[in-house]
Amino acid sequence: MTAAALPNRPAGMPAPNDNPVEGGLWRAAAQGRLDIQCCEACDKHRNPPSAACIHCGSFDWRWDTMPGTGVVMTYVWIPDPARKGQDLPSPYYNVAVVELDGVRGPPARIVTNIIDAWQLDDLQVGQRVELACIKLSEEVGLPCFTRVAGSAGQ
Repeated sequence: MTAAALPNRPAGMPAPNDNPVEGGLWRAAAQGRLDIQCCEACDKHRNPPSAACIHCGSFDWRWDTMPGTGVVMTYVWIPDPARKGQDLPSPYYNVAVVELDGVRGPPARIVTNIIDAWQLDDLQVGQRVELACIKLSEEVGLPCFTRVAGSAGQ
């Protein structure tokens, strides 16, 4: 299945998998939340989702709702040839790694898109961001982010 065409997503990008291990992330995003896994045994958060805890190996986990804020750790701009000739703000889209706030245990990060960053100088390492989910259907959303006013790069 291909997700709806959006200006910040490359054409033809498939929709996320809705399986028991990662489906909760996508369902929460459809509701405007950022949920990540937390181990029942060691009480540490982790992302990306996995069947077993990366910290202690336990298979017992739950979904926890996070604050939905964080810091850009790194990013890359990717040219998208499908954008050529379209009425879009940029021929590029960004892929960013955001370190999440409110995590117990070692840092947890998410690979995402900063949906209000269109120009090459719109993003900087250390920039604060906040959750801005994109709803693809009633059951599936993408946890994306927007820049926080007044942070680096704004």
